[in-house]
Amino acid sequence: MKPKTIIFLAVALLFLGCDDDGDTDDDGPYLPEGYAYLENQEEHSGIAVEILEADTFVLTDSTGYYNLSFLPDGEYTLNCVFPYYKNESIEITISDGMVTERISEIELKQILEYQFEMEDTIFYNGDIINLSANAINISDDSLLISWSYYEACACLIFYDSIIFDCLPHGIFPGGINYYLMPDDTFPVGGCWDITDTIPTGLYTIICGVLTTDIFNEIAPYTIYFPSYYPEMIDEKVYNKLPHKNIIIEETIK
Repeated sequence: MKPKTIIFLAVALLFLGCDDDGDTDDDGPYLPEGYAYLENQEEHSGIAVEILEADTFVLTDSTGYYNLSFLPDGEYTLNCVFPYYKNESIEITISDGMVTERISEIELKQILEYQFEMEDTIFYNGDIINLSANAINISDDSLLISWSYYEACACLIFYDSIIFDCLPHGIFPGGINYYLMPDDTFPVGGCWDITDTIPTGLYTIICGVLTTDIFNEIAPYTIYFPSYYPEMIDEKVYNKLPHKNIIIEETIK
């Protein structure tokens, strides 16, 4: 057989084993696993994949991967949620521990963005720091902002890896509902008074952080905040929000 004929047959066999997308033909079944991603992010950990019928959830790793091999056979609704992103849901069926079709990749669209800028990074006891920011609706839909009892904080201030202070006037005003229209902004934050009793050193200011108390009571299908995120530093989640490091030094006398 001539060399050109051999090459032709090899290429033909290769394409016969591929589908229209160029993937190797594989009719399954497949492991119940998948990927969920966050728009505008390179790190995708912390997405909650809720299994509604089982009243449980799993969290994605940094690549967006999750695994549902622990579930018994049945039909399930997967609801993917992450703060400031729109929920996305899909239906799957598990039979004999497998799924007949690969679980579709899911991308959550960002719906709220914070603009938070600070020019200075070194401050002194007695200074007043402007920690104002803007929350912007970057989606194409109006967002129902709802908070029944308490106002969310605008910024959390961390010192020595613990919550040191909370700046009020955040995105959820207490006791009211309102709609934030596309491209509209909502001012958050204010001033932080650095008293003489505040320890000197490195502080991290993170804009838009919500603690577990604030995750609850949010109107579903608008901006959704799962109640199981920890009320503590979670770098993989918090680093997706605007944050600044500042240094507080003693007042020069």
